[in-house]
Amino acid sequence: MALAIQAAGLLHQYIWSWLHPTPSKRPDALKLGVIAESYLDPATIIHPANSHPSLILHAISTPTKHCADSLRSQYHFAVAYGAHHDLIDDAALDAIFVSAPIGLRYALVKKCLERGKHVLCESPVAANAAEVQELVRSAAEKSLVLLDGVHWHFHPATHAWRKIVDDQEYGRIIRTDASGMKLTVTGGSTISLLSALGATRFALHATTPSTLLSVTARLSQTDPRVDAALYAHLILEDPHNNPVNCRVYTDLARPWAVGVVPRVWEVPMIQVETEKAVISYYNFLEPHLYHTIEVEDKSTGETAYRKRYQGGPLWGKVIVSTGEEGGVGGWSSYRWQLEAFVDAVQGRTPAYWVAPRESVWMMESVDAVYRAAELPVRESV
Repeated sequence: MALAIQAAGLLHQYIWSWLHPTPSKRPDALKLGVIAESYLDPATIIHPANSHPSLILHAISTPTKHCADSLRSQYHFAVAYGAHHDLIDDAALDAIFVSAPIGLRYALVKKCLERGKHVLCESPVAANAAEVQELVRSAAEKSLVLLDGVHWHFHPATHAWRKIVDDQEYGRIIRTDASGMKLTVTGGSTISLLSALGATRFALHATTPSTLLSVTARLSQTDPRVDAALYAHLILEDPHNNPVNCRVYTDLARPWAVGVVPRVWEVPMIQVETEKAVISYYNFLEPHLYHTIEVEDKSTGETAYRKRYQGGPLWGKVIVSTGEEGGVGGWSSYRWQLEAFVDAVQGRTPAYWVAPRESVWMMESVDAVYRAAELPVRESV
């Protein structure tokens, strides 16, 4: 499923880029450096940056110069480096996007901040809460922007869904169920995207779990360092300090249907049951590709379906960098995120922001889940 979504994301962005030529860059445009491995998903930063008038793709680094030169040519960077520290030391750069394995991010982000660079990093910015806390502290001390790239938080659909929950038209929250899918060796099924647990906290405006009722992990058959699946039942508090039963499920080893068909229909989802309704948000991780917000009225049994690709409660009155009010419907969640990041770096108030304390709370929650599952807290390499 993860590969299918990634392929769809690439197709979506290539089509959108083809239909919308790159805008002229402004004189005050920021110069961005990109730290990558041998492969760089252009949907995460290339296409979003190209469509932003105040951002220029200036430099790219990978572990080898040959690979960096290839990416420089493919995506029209001005400079290519075969070592990440050379890019970080480039005085021309205003900000750096870090796309690296989770276990490497802490050291890279730390060096970026030490060199006075603003940072947008794929989420999570480090492997555990202590490391995230240190990076947050360093950014604050140097008055630098550090954004934990939970890109789906910035999409209009995400806030349209949460507003339905927040308005309490359907009463207070009773329970939540969330599921997510992705894998990394450093993190395993929970830390890889922080998706299910992150969506649960986001829905409730919660900090960290007050109680972990049960946590069970199933280890990978090929690598015992990796939790291939994890089931957690925990208690979080809603904005009114009411305890809410929350279930989180991540499974990366689901067999194909009938042994031959990938389960492409199983998308990440978060469901919130209130006193009067069940409010679900399907495909919250890539809402720009497609999403569905379902509101099932428990008294009538009727279900209403909603979608939101621009405007809405968060972006509705915002004049974005390209001049439109409410943003552009074809923007990916990465592009909405970049809109906020550039605003913050250039001294404007973003329409939405992932506060540093949110990043710390998220990793404290993940660390607690791993401890409860009798697994070690993840560390950087």
